[in-house]
Amino acid sequence: MDRSLQPLFQKTLAFNLPISERIPLTGSSELLYLPSSVGEAVKIEFVFEAGRYFENKSGVAQFLVHMLDKGVAGKDANQIANLLDYYGAHLEVQAGFDFSSVSLYTLRKNVKKLLPLLLSIISAPEFPEKELTNYRKIFIENLKVNLEKNSFIASNVIRKNIFGIHPYGSSIQVDDAEQIDVADLRLFFKGHFQPFKVFVVGTLEKDDLQYLTKNIEGTPKTEARENRPLNNQSPSKEIFQGPNKIQASLKLGRTTIPRNHPDIPGVQLVNHLLGGFFGSRLMKNIREEKGLTYGIHSSVHNMQDAASLTISADVNADKLEIALDEIQKELRQLYSVTESELEIAKNHLIGSFQNDITTVFAAGERIKTIILSNLQPDYYQNLINRISEIQTDTLKMISGKYFDPEAFSVVVVK
Repeated sequence: MDRSLQPLFQKTLAFNLPISERIPLTGSSELLYLPSSVGEAVKIEFVFEAGRYFENKSGVAQFLVHMLDKGVAGKDANQIANLLDYYGAHLEVQAGFDFSSVSLYTLRKNVKKLLPLLLSIISAPEFPEKELTNYRKIFIENLKVNLEKNSFIASNVIRKNIFGIHPYGSSIQVDDAEQIDVADLRLFFKGHFQPFKVFVVGTLEKDDLQYLTKNIEGTPKTEARENRPLNNQSPSKEIFQGPNKIQASLKLGRTTIPRNHPDIPGVQLVNHLLGGFFGSRLMKNIREEKGLTYGIHSSVHNMQDAASLTISADVNADKLEIALDEIQKELRQLYSVTESELEIAKNHLIGSFQNDITTVFAAGERIKTIILSNLQPDYYQNLINRISEIQTDTLKMISGKYFDPEAFSVVVVK
């Protein structure tokens, strides 16, 4: 091999997700098993339809997942933490807009020792009053710190302006946190932590997999997901006085189409061209040429019932209007894309999708998205194929239809 010669460039559109096994459980639950021949690490994740969408009291989902490992029968919070530490394991909890999840990361040889604890945590938590008081104090202190950041305030306001009076537009306030009690946690747990899906990434011993499937109890889903309609919000511009007077946080946002819409390949590509990678138009203009910010980006955020498109940047307060003008200019000029610019954006976007499945855990995340969003198994392969076929005339249509600067709400905190 002559290492002085650059290897030939090979372009591929392949998106080869590994095949997972779907194992039905009791009730409406199921287990997705994705074994791996590489490494000893295992991730066992329980996903519940128990995000903010289902709250009747703001903050309950967030508080509940962080209280799950604070006490079970026979073990308090310290004993649970010590047991996880002893085996080098890590428990991760998340509360999103639609789903809440509990994930155990451990080595295959330790799964047998930790499965009983994990199943107790997700099925019979005790929610000790003392631990709730401690978590509430920590949460409120962290929230107060975040409320001193212009970007945090702007993120909350732009979601509210996009989605209005809807769970997707809500944010937890200090008063909300102060009112959550143990009864709220127990009620929410009882109503929303059954049924669930389990995602296992990494190889389990045969008896561990059997133990897991036999000891998970799911109940039939008796109620359909409550419909919470979105009210279309009119575009607005709001300016707030924030704690940081030197740097301003700038957010633009609007609703957009869901993952399964026919135009989504074009929206993904235009978003990438606009502000989805380091070579995007917003980065070149506002960061590299104008020097107005260290970083600016645009992104598409998907929930179960809606999606949003946002543009975010932190700029010097005295350069705010210049930055906003330049962002809106780039939105208006999206139609003027060259063939070479389009090809670069395509290749980078397709490559980013392909890079997302270079490890079994990353591939597991894509499979989880497909399952939870009720997408076809070949969704990402079809998405890549359609992105590769987009031409400039389609890009112009998408830009005018979904990236009109007049359709964006603007929030400034300075």
